[in-house]
Amino acid sequence: MRTAWRVGMVILAVMTIAAAPSAHRLVVVVAMPGDPRATKQHALLEDDAAALRERDVVIQDMTPDAARRDRPELGVGSRAAFEVLLIGKDGGVKLRRDKPVAAFEITALIDTMPMRQDEMRRR
Repeated sequence: MRTAWRVGMVILAVMTIAAAPSAHRLVVVVAMPGDPRATKQHALLEDDAAALRERDVVIQDMTPDAARRDRPELGVGSRAAFEVLLIGKDGGVKLRRDKPVAAFEITALIDTMPMRQDEMRRR
């Protein structure tokens, strides 16, 4: 499956999911095309796109069926119609919500992670 990867709302590249760079944190928006919750989620992420870029966040859209089929490790339930997940650089699910999440909530959570704290110390 080919997927559009975004930083903020700018498409970076098209690649297979398996080729996802581990140097990035991933926000996965699981929704059907045209879902108003996905539209709201993207608007919330765009509100603080610079902070997300600074934290190496890449945005990925997936349908629920594609998430279950192609990324079973995400644990998207059979009844899930909308989910937002934050995947850390270590590949673990750090946040799972069934409603749109503000960018500041995502960046605040990222800032508590040990890898991010190391990044901030090195800068």
